[in-house]
Formats: sequence, C-alpha cells, structure tokens
Amino acid sequence: MKNSLFILIVICLIVPFKAFPGGPGDYAPVIKAQAEAMGRALMKNDYAAYLKYTDPRVIKEMGGEAAFTDTLKRYAAQRKHYGMSIYEIDVSDATWVLDTAGELQTAVPVSTEMKVKDGLVTTLTTFIGISKDKGKTWVFMDTQQGIKAIRAKYKDISSKLAVPPPQEPTFQAN
Repeated sequence: MKNSLFILIVICLIVPFKAFPGGPGDYAPVIKAQAEAMGRALMKNDYAAYLKYTDPRVIKEMGGEAAFTDTLKRYAAQRKHYGMSIYEIDVSDATWVLDTAGELQTAVPVSTEMKVKDGLVTTLTTFIGISKDKGKTWVFMDTQQGIKAIRAKYKDISSKLAVPPPQEPTFQAN
C-alpha cells in the first residue's frame, strides 16, 4: 500500500510537466541560448547570424535577405552617426511553450540597453519564438509593433500565447 501511494504521488508530480504543454521545461536552455545568440549577432553586426534566428516570414516581409541586411546596416550606421551603441541585450526565460499546428511557440521577454550621448535607453519587448522541429532550433520575431498587428499578418500565431503590450523606452541619465 505504501509503495502504491508513493508511486501515485511521483506520477502526479512528474507527468504534468512532461506529458502536457506548459512551462518551457526542457526547451528553456535552447530557447534562451538561441535568443541570446541572435542578440549577440545584432550587437556585432553579424547579419548572417542574425538572419539565421529571424523568422523567415519577417525576412520575406522586409524584401528578402539582401534587403533586410541593408536595413540592418542602415540602422547600425544611424546608431553610429548619433553616437548610440547597443550596450546589452538581456534575454529572460521563455514563458509557456505551446504546441500549436505542429509547431512550438513561446514568448521571450527581452531587455535592450542602448548607450546614448547623455545616458542609457532601455527598451523592454517580447520575442515570439517558433520551432518547427520539436524545439531543436528556434526563430524569433519582435512584438514591438503589438501582438494584434502580428496576429493580423501571421494567422498561425496562437491566440493563447500571452504577449504583453509594448512598453515605452526608459531613459536613465549619466
């Protein structure tokens, strides 16, 4: 009787975390590592690496790889011209991972700090992470334009995916 009760308790504790969609669980380290790699690529102006982690639909919407790379280069040149530089990109742990339409989706909070002339600008946003290979590789899209706009363009983004509204950047003076 004691063994049966112990086994029942163990099953009740373990099964929900492995058998049902939910927390990021085993996916969390991969999601975070790949989102951080995307951030490092942007900081280093490594556009080929950055595109590797960008949702292909976003690349297509931007006019393809060459056009998207040109846009990224223009943004980097503007930052340099105005004395701005990306100081840090901090990726938080992913939220719930949803299995929807044969792919995994999650929301990943991201904080970007940019040095400016008189201080530091911090932007908080959320990336939507998508994996079509059961969590081995992830691509991301920024939700700065708002989740409603993203769902209008990409009908397969789950309505159950919790994405907070974009926040206004904050400024901290030197």
